[in-house]
Amino acid sequence: MGGDFVTRHEGDIAALLRLKTANVRRTVLDLLYAQPDAQLRTTMAGLLTQRDVNKRLGALDLLLRCKADGRIPQEELLALAQTIKKPTSDEQVLIDELARTGAAAEAEDALFDAAYVPDFTIDLHDTADAAVAAGFEAATNTVHVVNTVTLDDIFPCTDEELLSIVEKLDALYTAHEGL
Repeated sequence: MGGDFVTRHEGDIAALLRLKTANVRRTVLDLLYAQPDAQLRTTMAGLLTQRDVNKRLGALDLLLRCKADGRIPQEELLALAQTIKKPTSDEQVLIDELARTGAAAEAEDALFDAAYVPDFTIDLHDTADAAVAAGFEAATNTVHVVNTVTLDDIFPCTDEELLSIVEKLDALYTAHEGL
């Protein structure tokens, strides 16, 4: 896919990773991933040293792709990822994903069942219905939830005070509508 083009313009292409537009980022990552292994390693190493977090996140996305495809050994990918001095929380999530291996990853994945369908019902009650207590009823496999929040809890003002606030907001909106 135009490997020579990507090699010649790698810096300009990688600079586009600062953009947050999903389509642009995906296309840029696809172009960078199409590079030969040696050039890809150099590109990822360079992106991981950038100050722009979006460029570093792009490099981590490339590292994860390499891991998924088995293109570069995981140890080498982790060594590259560890060059980030102070990873952000988003970067740390990707680094942790990069570090996941065989049995530990399978054990963690086994904890989640995407096909899980709850086999209980939820029964909602107002506080006025004092006959029902909140909690789980094993005999009927039902969770009882009692709503203790009232409108007075949400709006502690009188109707007149609320109307005054709404009128002020309306006037403010109208005054700035054309800006």
